[in-house]
Parts: sequence; structure tokens; C-alpha cells
Amino acid sequence: MYVRLLLHLINWWIWNSLVVVAQMLAQDIHVMTVPPLSDCLDDGIIKDIHIEDWLRREPIQVDIRKIAAYVEGHRILITGAAGTVGQEIVRQLAALNPYQLILVDQAESPFVRYSIGIV
Repeated sequence: MYVRLLLHLINWWIWNSLVVVAQMLAQDIHVMTVPPLSDCLDDGIIKDIHIEDWLRREPIQVDIRKIAAYVEGHRILITGAAGTVGQEIVRQLAALNPYQLILVDQAESPFVRYSIGIV
């Protein structure tokens, strides 16, 4: 069995001589240290998160003008409109001046709460 222990210690040199660490090493426990958080920020190891960090693909570039030209003045049917993604689609399409948005969902309670909020 392989055991790994990460230690975040501000004063590693104080802890380095501890009997406990020596015992862990004697038991084949891999002991490692983590640098202080300030060092990670300064070195760029820790950075702000961006949505692209979560994608497992390249982000898609959307031409909002083409979508607006397609939506403006038309009736648009949105299924799943009460869900998280559906609500965001409704919000974005409503801003593109459609003639009518038709919202459909099987979930009655969140759909009613949501539709009241956009009326």
C-alpha cells in the first residue's frame, strides 16, 4: 500500500526534525511539503478560474448577430424552459426581440415561479 502525506507547514525547518516525521518516513510514508499559499500566488501556480478551464474542448465562438437575425420577429419554442440551462436560454433569447417565446417544461412548480418572474 502506497501512502502519501502532504504537509503545509509555515516553518518546515521546525517540523523537519520531529520524531513523528521520522517515524512516517521509516514506515515508507511519502512525506511532501506544500509551499505557502503566498508563494503559489506569486509564482502563478494558483490562478483565477475561467470557464474555459472546465471545458474539455476549445470554446465555441458564437456570432450573436447571426442568432439575433434568426430570432428577431419569430416565434421561438424552448423546451425544458424551467431548468437551469433552459432559463438561461430564455433570458438570452428574450433580449433578441423575438415575436413570441413559447416556454415548455414538465416541471410545474419551478416553471410557474420562473414564468412569473419574466412576465
